[in-house]
Amino acid sequence: MADFVWRINGESNMAGPKIDEIGPWSEVKLDILKRYAVEYSKILSSQKSPSFFHVYIDAFAGTGYHLSETTGEMVLGSPLNALLVRPPFREYHFVDLDGDKIDGLAKIIGNRPDVFLHKGDCNQVLLREVFPRVLREDFKRGLCLLDPYGLTLDWKTILKAGPWNRSTSLSTFRFMTSTSTSCIMILPQSCRCILNG
Repeated sequence: MADFVWRINGESNMAGPKIDEIGPWSEVKLDILKRYAVEYSKILSSQKSPSFFHVYIDAFAGTGYHLSETTGEMVLGSPLNALLVRPPFREYHFVDLDGDKIDGLAKIIGNRPDVFLHKGDCNQVLLREVFPRVLREDFKRGLCLLDPYGLTLDWKTILKAGPWNRSTSLSTFRFMTSTSTSCIMILPQSCRCILNG
């Protein structure tokens, strides 16, 4: 983590993308996602027969970090938290519509052969470039985070994740806060798809 903080601090003195401020609920959500990713990776890494190739996908990656509205301190976002998971995912796909945010994330992450950065609309990028790389029949599994900033997520993308994933059931958990209603959806088998919006 210290390496990420050093790179972020080095970037903070330069002009770059706007850093989002997040409230307490978002900080709790990031902690839940981090814990879930750790357990998901442990389980899939321990599979030996067959051995799974597991992938982390973030459709709204942003810059990789935020500022806390409560404390004013830096909070690692889901992409940087995912890169710290041990055992690591085998591949990472970070998507964002804002090219400046992806460029900022690229400067923090550096050059890594296991990280793929995608500039563009996740509704197109996921269907064309990412989902076809994570197929059940190839013993690949994905943890896919769909956490949109606004109404930018097309329901067709969620529906297409089902056939990609070959899931047979869906569990839904709802959380209510004073400012929003959120939903975490977990699709079993090859994809774990988490939606907040």
